[in-house]
Amino acid sequence: MNRTDKEIVVMLTPQSSLDRADYRIETSTALLQKSKEMYMDVPYAQIEQKIAEAKNVRGEIAKLIEQQAYDQMTLKSAALDSLMDEVINLNMESRKVEHRAIWIRPLETNIDEVRQHLKLIADANLNQVYVETWWGGYTIYPSSNPLAPQNPMYKGFDVLQAYLDVADELGLEIHVWVENAFLEGNKMEEKPEWSMIRRDGADYWEVDGHTFYWLNPALPEVRKFIAALYSDLVTRYPVAGLHLDYIRYPDNYGTDIDYGYDAYTRNEFMKKNKTDVDPVNLHPGDPLWPEWQFRMDIITGFVKELVSQLKEASPGLAISAAVYSDFYSNPYYKLQEAGLWLQQGYLDNIFPMSYKLDAQAVVHDAEETMKLAGALSYVTMGLGPQAKVSRPVLVEQANETQKNGTSGSAYFEFLSYFGDQYNVPLKQGVYRNKAIVPFSHPGLSVKTILMEMDRKIDEIYVPNQGMTNVKDYKKDLKVLINRLNENKTIDKRAAKLDGDLQQLMKKLSQDSSVNEQVKNRMMYDLKYAEHIIKIYKNKNQGEL
Repeated sequence: MNRTDKEIVVMLTPQSSLDRADYRIETSTALLQKSKEMYMDVPYAQIEQKIAEAKNVRGEIAKLIEQQAYDQMTLKSAALDSLMDEVINLNMESRKVEHRAIWIRPLETNIDEVRQHLKLIADANLNQVYVETWWGGYTIYPSSNPLAPQNPMYKGFDVLQAYLDVADELGLEIHVWVENAFLEGNKMEEKPEWSMIRRDGADYWEVDGHTFYWLNPALPEVRKFIAALYSDLVTRYPVAGLHLDYIRYPDNYGTDIDYGYDAYTRNEFMKKNKTDVDPVNLHPGDPLWPEWQFRMDIITGFVKELVSQLKEASPGLAISAAVYSDFYSNPYYKLQEAGLWLQQGYLDNIFPMSYKLDAQAVVHDAEETMKLAGALSYVTMGLGPQAKVSRPVLVEQANETQKNGTSGSAYFEFLSYFGDQYNVPLKQGVYRNKAIVPFSHPGLSVKTILMEMDRKIDEIYVPNQGMTNVKDYKKDLKVLINRLNENKTIDKRAAKLDGDLQQLMKKLSQDSSVNEQVKNRMMYDLKYAEHIIKIYKNKNQGEL
């Protein structure tokens, strides 16, 4: 270390490779031991095998150093690192019940291309595909709506139907991802009066030198057009859900360049507040400025209308939304009060877009969202491969938020996820097992969780002396599982198990014969099952 020139010189020698190998083998062995002490549901034998392989590679590195074969030594060191990275991933649990989603802009023009992409997704053990269906003012399916024609790039190919057909073969869910008022780079020339208007009168949104256009969601005719488009879509195609994106105003980034200054919105504001003050003359700090945030109410009212109409058109449809992850300051920049939507029960699943470069920031977003969602909505964390977050950090984000009780993660987006190979470490670890979607299959999800608890008693907790009162708990679980064996009514049967789960949790909490770590793991599973039941009951009030 040269303090005068403020320089640090790091010298890597052949011995450095051996030191690194020893360190990684030591830390991986300690990680395995910790997993055993915590009674983790991970593949112990496979992990031990990988560590044994690493030790052999370490021996080969030592021989190559003696032979001064430094190029081969470097390759062997990389192979050892790869083994140790896999060990880290293998020490993560893989739930069999959760939402694993990916956003994709479909660019395919034939069914073989669709099959190739969906096969990648299925092989990665994801289970939901959010297909961008109305973007840039165009649909991806043949449309007779003159204001929403099919994108000519598809040459008449029904991409959405192809996605549904292939997804059905592969066991994937298809959700239609729509951009609401956002037209991207295209302006709706047929309806210039529908444009969003900026404070200075401009009808566009500029970001980093790019120009974008928006429809004005305050206009009744715009809302009617969008609602009719979506209702037609979900009745024509048997999609699992509709996913709302850009359900807001353009971001003003904390400046005074905001939107909503068309004559209709301004007049509605003045009528509502019984004032002759034109909002175009309002700025932060003015007495009436807080009232001008009524544009948030416009968006919230729009969401409420859409949900009502879509649920009527397709009762089993899952309604989700991609929203900004800061529920407290962002509403004032984007006029998107998503926290209120949760409290009102409008959404079945919310995707906070937590495109952060570290894990703790994402965990914080997950915790805040869970508080707001309660048992009224699932929480699926939006993670950002497109932000070039490192692979280990993205894996940690998925793993840590899973531990916090979220229902899963969604990845933006397909090209980044597979192009930068995030699928590899995730499939080694948290996506090692295939998973059931909880919203679509609540009864089967609860049954799967209970069956997994029974398996873990036999395979992990008892062999490692984590519990002794085995027969009693296995009997309790068997009774509950047997009640769910009639598939015809499995969801309604599951909805009646919350009292039984509460009793089982109470019994477990008072049982001193069960190791605390085992108790924590069993409690986690029971609470997860209970959470699924509560959401189902909240969404199906009056039908049980």
